[in-house]
Amino acid sequence: MFQTLTLARRHHLRLGALWLTTAGCSLVTALTDLNSEVGAPGADASTGQDASVDVALEADADSAAAEDARGDHASADVVQGDAGALDALCGADAYALCDDFDTRSLGDPAMWTSKTLGLRGASLAFATDVPFSSPRALQARVPADAGSNPVAFLSKDFLGAAKSIDCSMQLRIENVGTGLLQALTLAVTPPPATAFEVSTVELRVVTGAMDLRVTTPLADGGIAYSVQRDLGPPLLGQWLRTRFRLSALDGATHVEVWLGGNLALDEAITLAPVGRLTLDIGAVGSVVGDVDMRALFDDVACEVVRP
Repeated sequence: MFQTLTLARRHHLRLGALWLTTAGCSLVTALTDLNSEVGAPGADASTGQDASVDVALEADADSAAAEDARGDHASADVVQGDAGALDALCGADAYALCDDFDTRSLGDPAMWTSKTLGLRGASLAFATDVPFSSPRALQARVPADAGSNPVAFLSKDFLGAAKSIDCSMQLRIENVGTGLLQALTLAVTPPPATAFEVSTVELRVVTGAMDLRVTTPLADGGIAYSVQRDLGPPLLGQWLRTRFRLSALDGATHVEVWLGGNLALDEAITLAPVGRLTLDIGAVGSVVGDVDMRALFDDVACEVVRP
C-alpha cells in the first residue's frame, strides 16, 4: 500500500477553448485556467529515496472540491499508510474494485477478471523494493530488447449499464526513454444489439510526455481519436495520485483527470453506449524504446454508479 506522495515542481497548465469534431458534430468545451503543483524527480542522497516536499494548492480552501472525501484536493497530498486503512475502505459497498496489492495473490480472481502476466518480453509481478509502498506494489516491466508490442496487465470487467465510473490509484513511472507505455485503458463495450464499436480512454506516457487519448465510435461503424490531450511531463521516479472519472455515460459524457490532486482535464467526449466497462492497468500497450520501461501501481479503487 502506498504511504507517502511527494511533489515538488510548480506546473502551470493553461487550456483555452477546445474544439472537438466527432462523428460529424463539433463540441466546444471552455476550460478554465488551471494552476497545479506537480512534482519533479528528487532524491535524498543519504537514503536514495524521494525527498519529501509539501504541496501548496492554489485553490479556495472552502470550495467543494477541497472537501472531496478522496482527499484529492487537500492542502498536502498524503494518503493513508499500511495500517489497514484501504482494507477497511475496500469493505464498503461503493467500491466495485479495491486492491492495495499487499495481501491478495497477483490478479486474485475474487478481485480481477483476468491477468496477462507477460507477452513478447513484458512482465507483471509484485515489487517489494519501492519507496513509500511497503510491503508491495504492482510492477509492469518492458525491457528494451522486448519484441513487438509487449504487454502485461490486469483486467477488471464491470458488467451492465453504468451512469459513471470513478477510479483512483497511485502511479509511479520509473523509466520510459524514447518508448511508449500505455499504463491504463478503460474500454466501453456496447450492448450486443448495437452496431457501435468499442470506445476507449487511454492514459499513456510517450517519449517523456503523459497524454490522454479517447477513441470514439463513428456513425459508419469505425472509430476516431476524438481527444488526444497533452498532460505534461511524467514525474519519473515519483508516486503520483492519479484519478479519472467518466460521468453521464448515459447522456452528455465528460472525462475528468486529476494528477497529484489537481484537475488536469475536464472535457466533453462521445463514447459508445455502455454494456460493459473494462479497466486494464499495467503495460496495456507499449512500443520499445532505448531503456527498460517500468511502471508501478498501488491502491487501485473504482466506484461504479448504475442507472
